[in-house]
Amino acid sequence: MERLKFYADTPRGEKNKYFCFKINSILDLEGRLIYWLKKGMYIRSAWYESIDEETGLIQNQKIDLVKFVDERQVLFTKE
Repeated sequence: MERLKFYADTPRGEKNKYFCFKINSILDLEGRLIYWLKKGMYIRSAWYESIDEETGLIQNQKIDLVKFVDERQVLFTKE
């Protein structure tokens, strides 16, 4: 099982709200991050979580958001 988790300030004024989404692949992770950034979320911290269903081992990998945005050259205009 894989998840995208992040803390973000929302356009409605909520501060440091926690979000967790099941994802199917790294491409799904990228698409969801881009979606939420375009919706005006100020993402403070994000990470990818993978759980090995056989062993129960949980692995977390922090996402470097600056690098993520720079590599994709995404223009973030609110939708």
